[in-house]
Amino acid sequence: MAPFDGTILDCLTQEQLTTLSPHLQLTTCGKGQVILLRGEVLSRFYVLVTGRATAQYTFKRGRPVLELSVGDFFGETALLEDTACDAFVRAAEDGTAVLGIELAALRGLLGGCQPLRERLLAEVAQRRAQLGCAVVGVS
Repeated sequence: MAPFDGTILDCLTQEQLTTLSPHLQLTTCGKGQVILLRGEVLSRFYVLVTGRATAQYTFKRGRPVLELSVGDFFGETALLEDTACDAFVRAAEDGTAVLGIELAALRGLLGGCQPLRERLLAEVAQRRAQLGCAVVGVS
């Protein structure tokens, strides 16, 4: 099984993955460890590689929580809108590993990789609908 099978990145070619590889950082977290803070200015987009995490959002109508599992991603607001993180993300179990991808490198791929762009926008639209908030686009 390839390292990105089942993730947002599984549509990338070997050449695109090679280009991206120097811009990757793997981090392993313990249960309860904070991965991202709401309002944090991000330099990376994250893909959950092992374990589970929770993402908590704050809206006027409440605080919805998304359960994240292997293959799920977060940091999409920073990637698509160039704004601070809109969720509080915490590891839900020991050994949770996240792959951080530098935003500039991933943005460079988005322009020339229509399958990645379409899949990212579709998954973000689905998540936003689940949370009850506006859908974003990539400029």
